[in-house]
Amino acid sequence: MAFNGPKSFWHVTLHNLQSVRVGQVLARYHTVGLVMWYTVIVAGVLQAFWTYWITLV
Repeated sequence: MAFNGPKSFWHVTLHNLQSVRVGQVLARYHTVGLVMWYTVIVAGVLQAFWTYWITLV
């Protein structure tokens, strides 16, 4: 079985949390959590390299 990164981790975690009310809500709207996770990663990269990128213009 191949590792698919954060997406497979997210789906396994949601499956394990379905017995909890919060897990049921997250399982229903699982795409929102995944998009938020990717947004946090992209924002962190942008913030880390912003001073370098503005010198290229």
